[in-house]
Amino acid sequence: MREAEGDRVLVALARLSKVALEAGDMYREASDNPDTTVHPAFSIAPLKCSLNQTKDMLTPEQLQHSSVNTYLYAAEAAIYELALLRPPSLLTRYCDYNIKRIEYLTGLLQTCKACTEHFLAFDLSCLTAPMMIMFGYSVKLSYCLLTLQMKGWDTAMARMTLDPAVCFARAIEHCEETDNTLRLETGEDSIFKQAAETMRAAAPLWKVPLERHDPSLGLESFTTAADFGLLDLPSLELSEDFWLNSVCNF
Repeated sequence: MREAEGDRVLVALARLSKVALEAGDMYREASDNPDTTVHPAFSIAPLKCSLNQTKDMLTPEQLQHSSVNTYLYAAEAAIYELALLRPPSLLTRYCDYNIKRIEYLTGLLQTCKACTEHFLAFDLSCLTAPMMIMFGYSVKLSYCLLTLQMKGWDTAMARMTLDPAVCFARAIEHCEETDNTLRLETGEDSIFKQAAETMRAAAPLWKVPLERHDPSLGLESFTTAADFGLLDLPSLELSEDFWLNSVCNF
């Protein structure tokens, strides 16, 4: 029996999900046990190796599929996100570790950038739920990175790479263009009009505050990813109808 193209895509998604879940399990374990002696960031290199091996197993056709690309971004973000967790104070004394950590945070920023660009270039009439979720998650992570207070971390560079406010403006325009196209076909407003209105209302809440740099700031004052969960971060949820529309297209 000949394997269908959809089956090959599902196999790719399953393999990529396995890597992402591994990283997620490590993140949750470290969050639940902050006194762990081995920082999860040390798992980033082997996890990246595992992801690269998985990627090498994929065919050119699989790698061209939008869902496969979305899952690749999800796995990569889950891996690099481990660097957001606060390291034990002893580790902050080692220059090599700190440099490596900044490298991983830069990797996370670049992944978020690539993921949002993937969304903004995609035909939204074929939008899937995972792609919408990853767009929102990438914006959320970028906000964390742009408000990160850590010695050696350049928030100005991060803002130049991916600014949530600019990203929202482009997403709103993209939704409106899609709505206009669909309205010409149906004579009615589409769900993307509502999506644009929802994002327009939320966009001001995601404007990154002006940087207040403290030259005495040390690595020990770094905010953990878990701490970000306690902040009053704005919601990225769109309407229920919009999510249902995304799920139906998956």
